[in-house]
Order: sequence, then structure tokens, then C-alpha cells
Amino acid sequence: MNSAPGIVHAFKRLGSSRARQQALAALVSELDPYDHRYLKAKLDSKDFRFDIVGSLPLELVATIFAYLDTSTPYRLQCVSKLWQNKLCSTHVLKSSLNEWDGKTNAARDEYAVCLREAKAIHRFRMGIPVKHVETSWPSASCAAGVFTITDVLVHHHFVWVSPDWRALNVCDLRSVEHPFTLCGEAREIISGVSLSEELVAFVTVKGICYVRSLDDNKRKQFRLPLALTRHLICRGRLVACGGFVNDVVTIYIWDFDTQSGKSFDISLEDQPFANRDHSSDQSKILALLPDPHTRTIAVFTTDQPDPFVRVPVCSGDDATSIYYTRFTFDGKPIRDGNIYLPDLVGLDLLGLRPVGSRGEFGLAIKTLQPGAIWPMDYSLQFDENLDEFTDAKCPVFASSAEPTTKRESAWETWRDVCIDSRFAWWNDTFFKLPDWVRMELGAERQEQVLLSHLGHRHAFEEDEMYKPQIIVDSQSLELHHHRHLYVNDKYAVVLGKVASHVIYFDDDKDGQS
Repeated sequence: MNSAPGIVHAFKRLGSSRARQQALAALVSELDPYDHRYLKAKLDSKDFRFDIVGSLPLELVATIFAYLDTSTPYRLQCVSKLWQNKLCSTHVLKSSLNEWDGKTNAARDEYAVCLREAKAIHRFRMGIPVKHVETSWPSASCAAGVFTITDVLVHHHFVWVSPDWRALNVCDLRSVEHPFTLCGEAREIISGVSLSEELVAFVTVKGICYVRSLDDNKRKQFRLPLALTRHLICRGRLVACGGFVNDVVTIYIWDFDTQSGKSFDISLEDQPFANRDHSSDQSKILALLPDPHTRTIAVFTTDQPDPFVRVPVCSGDDATSIYYTRFTFDGKPIRDGNIYLPDLVGLDLLGLRPVGSRGEFGLAIKTLQPGAIWPMDYSLQFDENLDEFTDAKCPVFASSAEPTTKRESAWETWRDVCIDSRFAWWNDTFFKLPDWVRMELGAERQEQVLLSHLGHRHAFEEDEMYKPQIIVDSQSLELHHHRHLYVNDKYAVVLGKVASHVIYFDDDKDGQS
């Protein structure tokens, strides 16, 4: 046992790390200075470092960086030449961008395009705008002091209805100074508006739906019975309308390119309407979400009437559910679902707008919360890929609660899933309008917060430096408090009664994104 092999064998037989450390400590205490120098030379020649990124195949490196912020591959290129070679690959850079928006863009084969898009996404997620433009866009919703679905932001375009409800304003935010106006042939009152990346559509009180293409400015129209124009939405090159006619709900889907439409009826005895209260005419609540790719449409309704006609009891036993069914364009039901919202008294569905790049939509609702007298506006997130409501996980009041079942979502409290209308989000990043403070007459002008960045659900911190605020002069804010917020990954629009503000996160001059 006095030989070197015997000592090594005895050391290997030690069963724990603690025993090995004690044996090494005892051995080191017996070393003379010459032994210490020899041991140090042996340890210095040993390299304990291991380059994980440098040793992995490019495909695995791309997978790792897809889960990190889009700016990370560029910042870490300075680590070493090996890292620079791998992280300059567009295969790695595209994986990070595709994880954010799910797009497969051929232009991303160029390094410069990936860099510009990564910078824009990073600025948006960190709340660092490129510029801020103040405009004069009087809106019908802000003038009336109510939240509506008539103001919509999709991709590069924002639309809003004029205060007299007879004109629809359309602005390409890349040239914000030159919006154009659409109106009916007789300047009739506009009753509904919808916007997609390719079309803008609006219906009037005469039952006429006007549709305009955003790329070539072609304008078309079709007429429906007035009852069918109460609910309007467009996706891609399709326009969908729906309404209650006698004892059925009729859904009409119109194709802009072929100018042809098809319709189907849903009985009130079938899902999603079987659980509704049909005793009041005010219970005719409906929302639509077509999917042009799968040729299906989701139909939403509630089991409680409009909160404006419901007497608030708030006994603790009140609850409201939202029911939905997905149909093919031929009217065949595919699947059903519902979300249970405890303690809410009555609920109106205002419509859906996109809140993410991968099929997430915000369903705007108006409801009475417990103890309230007047209805308030909220939003719920619906994922059309999962066909269910999901928790948007706003950092301010994120909940760990989960629905009890996959298709019959139920949270312990409505606050676990409903988001205040002062908040807006895109993918995982949240913004908020500040609480309004009345300015005293004759008070000195001072700066006010226009918009607060709340961070994103994966990296929220309490540090105020992490939550930038956009500050503006109070003169444009003091005259109005009915402000509405709209957000996507390129812009944030704060629409007000007197002045509106556009915040830019993308500095793309040509709009090629």
C-alpha cells in the first residue's frame, strides 16, 4: 500500500466528495516546498475550461439562442473568433427571430436584415423607442369617452373613426403625415370597422360593407341584411360578418379576390348558444374569428346578457361564461370550449384584435366587476392554435393559477385572466397607460408620463430603470383623459380626445419587414 498505485487505489475507494477533500487536505499538509512547486506546475498545466458553444454543432447553437433575446447573438460575438464565426451565421440569427414572430422571411438570409430586425425587437421588448410623433387624430371613441373596437392597429396601418362616425381614417404609420379617409357613398354612419394586413373594411347603418385593399387600393363592396352587419372582422383577404336572424345565427364569409360569399346558419339550440339566456333581446352577443389558412371560423358568445341591462347583484354567486365553437366555412362544427369567469355580472363581447405573432388575439369585453356600478373594459387572450383562452401573464399581476381542464377553462378569480383596458401587449411584452391626473386651471405646464413599459413576462424586475417611461409635455394631455392604447411589435399608438401619439420601435425606412 506504500506504492503510488496503492495510494491511488485507496483514494478511489473513498465514497464521498467530503472524504476525498479531507484526504487531499491531509496529503497537502505533508508536502514540502519542492512538492508544492511540483503540484502547482501540474495544476497550472491543466485547463479546466470548456467551450460549450464552440464545441456544439451549428444546429444546436441555433436552438439555444432561439430562447434568448434577439440581441444576444450579436453581443456575444466578441467572446472569441470561434463564437463570432458561429454567431454570425444567419442560421443562428434567423432562429432567434423566427422564435419571436414565427415568420419565414427570405430576406433574413442577409446578415444586415437580421441585425436590423433584431435591434427593433430588442428595442420593443426593452421599451426603448426610436422616435415619438404627436398628431391630431380626433377619434369617435375618445370623443364619446367609451372603448370601442373601431380603432385598430395591424402591422403598419392604424384606422380610427372620425367623431361624427361618418368617415374612417386610415394611416400608414411609415408616412404618418398622410392618412387617407374612407366613407360610404352617402356618408352614412359607420357601425363597424375591421383591419387585416391586406384589407380594411367597414359597414354602415345601411347594411353596406365597403372593403379596400391596402396594397393596390382597389375598392369593393357588398350588401347584407342589417342584422348580419352587427359583427364584422377581416383576416387576410377574407371578410366575415354575422348576426342573429329570428331563431338562428347566420355567418357570412366573403372573399375579396373572387367577390363571392358563402353563409351557414347556427341554431340557438346548438353550441355555442345552447347555454345562453335567450329571454332578452340584449342577449344577442357575438364575436367572430375566421382563420383563412384552415378555412375555419371561431364563434364566441356568453351565457349572460349585456352588463348595461343587467342589475348588479354581486352576491358572490354571480358568474359569467364565454362559450365558443369552431366551424368549417361550410358550417360543420369541429370543437367546443368555454371559459368560466367567477363573480362577473353580465358581459358584452366587443371584438377581437391581434396581440401576438403566433395566433394570439385579445378579446375585448365589457363587464361589471364585483361591487361596481358601471361596466369596465378588459381583455382576455385567446390562442387560436390551441383553441382556448390562455393567461397572458402580465408581469404586474401575473398569476400562477391554471385552468382546471384544457377545453373548459376555469380560474379561481376573474382577475387571473382579465387584463385592464389601460394595458396593451404584444407577444410577451406589456405597456400601460398611466392613471390620469387632472391639471388645475392656470397650473404651470409640466411633463407627464405618456406610456409606461412594464417589461416582459420572462424577465420582469422591480428596478424602475428596467421600466422606461415615455415623457411628453402636459399641454397635449391635460385636456383629455379618455386615452386608448394600441400596440404591436413595431408601434405603440396612444389615441386621445385632442392629440394622439405614435411611438416607433422600428427604424425601417423602407418598411420591408
